[in-house]
Amino acid sequence: MKNSLIKQSFLYFALALVFAYFVYIRVIENGYDVMAFILIIVTIIDFGIGIALIIVGFRRKRKKNL
Repeated sequence: MKNSLIKQSFLYFALALVFAYFVYIRVIENGYDVMAFILIIVTIIDFGIGIALIIVGFRRKRKKNL
């Protein structure tokens, strides 16, 4: 069964929240180091993909209903 884009976006948001937690813990323990910045970039990418999937999913739903 094929997952809808909106369901996949929630997966990306969940992953982004996990990475945000890792960033928080990393910065508390070690400060801003290279690994913290890599995790920040991954978090931003996951949030961006999640938002993009929601937008595309709603556009497809609206297009189907027309």
